[in-house]
Amino acid sequence: MNPLKPVIALKAGNVFQVYNISTRELLSHCNMVEDVIFWTWVNVEVIAMVTAQGVFHWCLYTDVAVPQQIFRREDRLEKFQITNYQTSASLHWMAVTGLKAEEDSISAVTQLYSCDNHATQCIQAHAICFADYKLDGNRHPSTIVCLASRHDGNMDGKIHVIELGPHIAGNLAPSNHFSSIRFTEEFNTYDFPISLQVSEEYGLLYVITKYGQLYVCDVDTASCLCTLRISTEAVIFTTALDTATGGVIGINRRGQVLSVAVHPTSLVMYLRDVLNKPKQAERLEKMFRKLSFSNLKVVEYDC
Repeated sequence: MNPLKPVIALKAGNVFQVYNISTRELLSHCNMVEDVIFWTWVNVEVIAMVTAQGVFHWCLYTDVAVPQQIFRREDRLEKFQITNYQTSASLHWMAVTGLKAEEDSISAVTQLYSCDNHATQCIQAHAICFADYKLDGNRHPSTIVCLASRHDGNMDGKIHVIELGPHIAGNLAPSNHFSSIRFTEEFNTYDFPISLQVSEEYGLLYVITKYGQLYVCDVDTASCLCTLRISTEAVIFTTALDTATGGVIGINRRGQVLSVAVHPTSLVMYLRDVLNKPKQAERLEKMFRKLSFSNLKVVEYDC
């Protein structure tokens, strides 16, 4: 389903068709030569397709409405199941992620690709997202990539927030921050990050794991601010940013819709009084003044 328009894309074998639901009009269609093993909407105009050999973008509203190969897949992804594909808003950066079940853990490889440099790099990351965000001290927003990983069943995971190039005049030197998160013992073997959502307006990074653990992190420092369990009975299926609240919504395998939002006053007081981070609390407090959040909570709706 298109993220904004009443448009739906359908797949039958290697044949793809895009329809306007309201008018029932066939907008575009194509026939892929290679088998497509993963596909998703990138934005309202582009559908991404991942095959065994490469990654393609299908721009629906252009004169040449056929999928174009953007980059080739790395050999390291050959034995991994493709589970996610992300791009920056400018489409200058892309990332395809694959997972593989090991004896005592879930391993992951993410291939990061730069269109400007035609360069690729494989990194260990279970979840990734891009955002355009004005880091503290910068004059202008820049593109950042957020990564979350857990290696070899270790109880500790890693969060990275990396500012990508090219450097924007007036901004500080590109930054790279990372921190650790602790996984719960209940699902200590197979729990891992499956989704990242960035609230660019509020400077928060939401890290959601397969078994429903939520970590709220600070984008500017990558540090974890607080954590809670948002799904107790089923694994998380998918998530999205809730732009109305600056929080996150998700759906678990039981069909429950989960909504999480942050109480700004409580979070600022927690940072200042419990974690003893007055500068971080002051910076977030300035951002929160424009918001009206309800208390940090989870609301479940049975579908």
